[in-house]
Amino acid sequence: MKKIVSLTLLLIMLIVGTTTATAQESDGEQLANISDGRVSRTIEDLFDEYNPSEKQTYLDIKSEHAEFHENRKGIRLEAVQNYAAKMSEISGQVADGTLTPAEGKEQLKVLRSEIKSFIEEAKAIIEQKKAEAQGIKDEIVTLKDSIRDELKKDEVVASKVAAYLEELNTLLQEHLDMDYHYAELIDEISPS
Repeated sequence: MKKIVSLTLLLIMLIVGTTTATAQESDGEQLANISDGRVSRTIEDLFDEYNPSEKQTYLDIKSEHAEFHENRKGIRLEAVQNYAAKMSEISGQVADGTLTPAEGKEQLKVLRSEIKSFIEEAKAIIEQKKAEAQGIKDEIVTLKDSIRDELKKDEVVASKVAAYLEELNTLLQEHLDMDYHYAELIDEISPS
């Protein structure tokens, strides 16, 4: 029984943990350095130079995104611990005679069925999120290329770079909003 519990918990963590990995692939960190062929600069440096009024927005989104994923890790860990506690409780009830082995087996079967159903639904939600995240990631990559191309010019048009940086904030906010949306969907189907 301990083997089943361990494998089930590992599966839950891997499936639901995919949400975090997918999200982190497309966040602003991939833009940490942009090189114009002459010098490499961080996004923060670019905000300082071309759009200082938007820098705090960038930093706030970046910070909130990191906090969001830290929070989700805690929620996943709590869910796994609750599931393990329920399984242990059933096992303990069988051990102390409160439940017959057949009753314990049936309750474990129901619990595993709930988790299996949750995992299947979560997988579908995660696949939707991956597709949406990829779209945002593609837009960020295109934007990064546009910034790089502008910085390579002999005469950089500062207003273009500023606009690109503002667009970056918009895309990062869209990504964060998407994270919250899909987290809510997963929370709605999560077994209690």
